[in-house]
Amino acid sequence: MTPEPQRKAPTAPASDVRETRAASVWADARGIHHVRMKAVGRFTLDDARALHVLRTELSGGRPTPLLVDIGAGTMPTADARAFGRTAEAVALTRALALVSPSRAIRLLGNAALSLFRGTYPTRIFSDEGLALAWLEEHR
Repeated sequence: MTPEPQRKAPTAPASDVRETRAASVWADARGIHHVRMKAVGRFTLDDARALHVLRTELSGGRPTPLLVDIGAGTMPTADARAFGRTAEAVALTRALALVSPSRAIRLLGNAALSLFRGTYPTRIFSDEGLALAWLEEHR
């Protein structure tokens, strides 16, 4: 049985935080992209495209592990979800860790993940440190 990864403190944003209407975005020293969603209600197709542009700039177009803090409860529209499944968007993600303190959001997320099997590993966590430890395995 594999031991549980040791919990790590949440990562503070880097000095080079970029902002979109719906999210704050940065890359840490390990090359993990962090997205902290803002409480804007709906995450639209325009928001998804703006986030994609920033992630492309940060990574130089190479795939990276991605941590998304969905604690703000912002929900993506159908067209934003569809954009996230395009080859262009998928090509930037090596693995995806979603973080939410809400048990209800994690339950809904896990149900959605069971219906959509992506091309990269995806998990939902309540603890950012555990999510980062998992993402480090996918760098």
